Amino acid sequence: MSDPKDVFKRELEDALRKVAPGVAVEVHVERPKNPEHGDLSSNVAMQLARQLKRNPREIAQKFLEAAAGQSPAIESLTIAGAGFLNARFKSGAKLEIIRRVLREGAGFGRIQLRNSETVQVEFVSANPTGPLHVGHGRQAALGDSIAALLEAQGHAVTREFYYNDAGAQIDKLTWSVQARARLRKELSKDVERGRRSLIVSFLEVLDNLDRALEAVPPSVAAGDPFVAGVAIVRQQFLTTLESMGVKRLDPMGQPFDPARHEAVSSVPVQPGAAPNTVVGVIRPGYMIGDEVLRPAGVAVSG
Repeated sequence: MSDPKDVFKRELEDALRKVAPGVAVEVHVERPKNPEHGDLSSNVAMQLARQLKRNPREIAQKFLEAAAGQSPAIESLTIAGAGFLNARFKSGAKLEIIRRVLREGAGFGRIQLRNSETVQVEFVSANPTGPLHVGHGRQAALGDSIAALLEAQGHAVTREFYYNDAGAQIDKLTWSVQARARLRKELSKDVERGRRSLIVSFLEVLDNLDRALEAVPPSVAAGDPFVAGVAIVRQQFLTTLESMGVKRLDPMGQPFDPARHEAVSSVPVQPGAAPNTVVGVIRPGYMIGDEVLRPAGVAVSG
């Protein structure tokens, strides 16, 4: 059984040839706004009224007589208002569409045109030099729907998505990515240089704390809360530097290393001592990782 809308329209077209032979009019079928008026409705009698110069209800009555009993799917055909033809279908006819869907499965709604063609649908050609946005998602759904509709009509469809991966635009994208990578690398170096410069500045503060504590006589330092507070601040400095990977050099007794030590003074070699050896530390040195932040100022035997 065909779709009820097609059945009703065909019945009206057959009746039209009997009621008004030779009169050309397009039969329109729609669903009534009020369900009590039936399942489908048509104003074809009202369309004919002007051409036939007759009351539309009289013309509608002629349609009822011409269509009576023609379709077993139609339960009733009535006239409403100024001449509307309202049809009500039997329950079995309404359920036929469900049986058809189950019967045809994935092929439901598909047809095979005699003049089917090979069609290529291009969509969602996103620009890789810019961010994806909701519009690309919309075009993806729209393009795929168009392709699916064409396939349902029997056309051989190919979906294409161009990546725009060549040409001057991609060259510019490549250059910009490379420039960004270089900039990020340079920025990283600048940040590290700034960080180390700040640490070196704090080392001078630590030097002053060392000098201050060394200048306090032991007799005064014992039990003095101010001196104890300075010592605590100094220790906090050292702990913070250690957490940042900074280590204090301990060069005493080691061979002089110009990469880690800076000779501030030279003293005569003592009997039994090795020459070119660190025999005193004037200013502490510090390292971060394997790099010297500040060489230790030392006294060297020589």
